Amino acid sequence: MAEPTVSVTLYGGKARRFREVRDELEDRRGWEPDNVEVVAYLLAQFDEDTRPRTDW
Repeated sequence: MAEPTVSVTLYGGKARRFREVRDELEDRRGWEPDNVEVVAYLLAQFDEDTRPRTDW
């Protein structure tokens, strides 16, 4: 059985912020990561001991 997938479309400020993170990763690594790598990086930053913000 195939693994489930998720598609996400970002608009406005969220899309802008995503590009900022991608650009920062590119500056650090020296090459442009694809969207999957950016999401993987962001997910890795999520700490299970820290509750996500509830105001967004």
